[in-house]
Amino acid sequence: MWASIKRLSLGFALIIAASAVLLFSDVSRRQSDRARSGGAKVLYYRAGDDIDEAEFIARSARTALHDDPENTVAILYRTNSQSRQIEEALRRYGRKYNVVGGFSFYQRAEIRDTLAYLKLAASNAHSVSLMRIINTPARGIGRTTVEQIEQYGREHGLNLWESIERIIDAYSK
Repeated sequence: MWASIKRLSLGFALIIAASAVLLFSDVSRRQSDRARSGGAKVLYYRAGDDIDEAEFIARSARTALHDDPENTVAILYRTNSQSRQIEEALRRYGRKYNVVGGFSFYQRAEIRDTLAYLKLAASNAHSVSLMRIINTPARGIGRTTVEQIEQYGREHGLNLWESIERIIDAYSK
């Protein structure tokens, strides 16, 4: 019941031009039936935009897995930029997925950093996010400085952000 997202080289990408979605079933079952029937069909769909395309892919995966829960679905895409919409559509449909040969959109450093900034903007108590971006971009804040801020926070019962504020206030007076 897993969908798998695979990055292709240019040669393979040409084979699946126009975002053809290849649906593969588990070869270990019904192999002889597939040989007689010609195997899994290649679907062609001309989408209006990237969101429509991702929705079609997620619906196709859902249908394939609903018809036979033992099926395996591989989603092949042309460019890494497509992964975000496809991943979001799969999430909306409640599908687990695994990205092979690339990075999940949400695992990319710049996306994780941006999300950390947004979480921190929403709540300065989100110390995990602050730790992620405290030196991104580089600000010359080293491990020793961070450890001293953490120690100050533990001693005074403060989160990381509050510790920084207090330290700055103490030194600016």
